[in-house]
Amino acid sequence: MAGMTEVGRLFNNNELIVAEVLQSAEAMKAAVSHLEQFMEKSESATRGTVILATVKGDVHDIGKNLVEIILANNGYRVINLGIKAPSDLLVQAFQRHQPDAIGLSGLLVKTPSRWPSLPAT
Repeated sequence: MAGMTEVGRLFNNNELIVAEVLQSAEAMKAAVSHLEQFMEKSESATRGTVILATVKGDVHDIGKNLVEIILANNGYRVINLGIKAPSDLLVQAFQRHQPDAIGLSGLLVKTPSRWPSLPAT
């Protein structure tokens, strides 16, 4: 975990880009996956269940995947529904897994063609 703390420090100092942070998190995930066989496990060790998805119409998932890695490495059970997740899939996943939280990802871009003009106040 000290290594990920250093990655966070470097990112905050603009010495790493998001892709490098994601690569570091993937390495951490692989290391934790390898070490899991040596760790004691019990159902009580799970901190909770989280459903993650990128909303319908969006394919950007770097942030969602980074959150998944961080949550999984910290004891959460993560159900990742992927990209372009329609609302009915989210409802079905909620009913099936009864999560403690749902995290939705979407790229917000403000462009004149997508946002109506607001009246002057």
